[in-house]
Amino acid sequence: MKKLLFLVLDGLGDRPVFEGKTPLEAANTPNMDELAKEGMTGRMYIVGKNIAPESDVALFCLFGYDPFKYYTGRGPIEAYGVGIETRFGELALRGNLASVDKNWNMLNVRVKLNDEEGKEFVRALEDMKIDGAKFVIKHTRGYRFVVKFRAKRNLSAKITNVHPGYMRLGIDIPIAAPLRNWKVKEAVPLANSKGAVLAARIVNEFVRKSYEVLSRHKLNKKRKVKANIALLRDAGNRLPDLPKLSEKYGRIWAAITDRPVEVGFFRLIGMDIIEPPR
Repeated sequence: MKKLLFLVLDGLGDRPVFEGKTPLEAANTPNMDELAKEGMTGRMYIVGKNIAPESDVALFCLFGYDPFKYYTGRGPIEAYGVGIETRFGELALRGNLASVDKNWNMLNVRVKLNDEEGKEFVRALEDMKIDGAKFVIKHTRGYRFVVKFRAKRNLSAKITNVHPGYMRLGIDIPIAAPLRNWKVKEAVPLANSKGAVLAARIVNEFVRKSYEVLSRHKLNKKRKVKANIALLRDAGNRLPDLPKLSEKYGRIWAAITDRPVEVGFFRLIGMDIIEPPR
């Protein structure tokens, strides 16, 4: 059986800026050119025309898993990629360390931080008390982290994003929101259930208290762009039940990646993970 190399270039699409060329068209890419010449290329709409999906939804589609059938939210997948498993009724979300003014108008949705700075900010959030819930939080890289909540009642993932840059297609699939003057939003329940109402309240309390804690953080005293709020999005209350990729295509698969969402997804479909050299 021939070996197959499936190369996923996440976020490579762009607009023409260099004398009518996109950055990819303008770049010198001899190795990619050779792969394109010797391999197969094509164009497709991952979810639909004029829809910019997130990385995890794109991976579902590229590897043959219908997101409208299997998808349960990015939060549990990204958390799984860093060793946090979400059981049914727990609520996992991904988060950004961001910057807002005193009225919570967005100044920067993803503050540039190195890993040590990101870890220190996230550690400051660990001791927050959330009424009616316990949580675990873990830094992933730079400005990113994941958080998982647990309450006495099962929590629903049917809530809106606090992060203003992403909205939901239907009720489950996250996509990029139109560019506009952004302001931090409150999470709103999307279902008439106690689990959704409680989940929204917990998320809103976490975000509000994160602003109080981070605004006082010693690292922000010397920063021009302050990481003073934690934005949450892409809630999920269980891991997706995905058939193994080897069962679908009859091959043995491995993935070379260290991004948490990719590690989580590829582990769920039975791939071995090979960490790339740094």
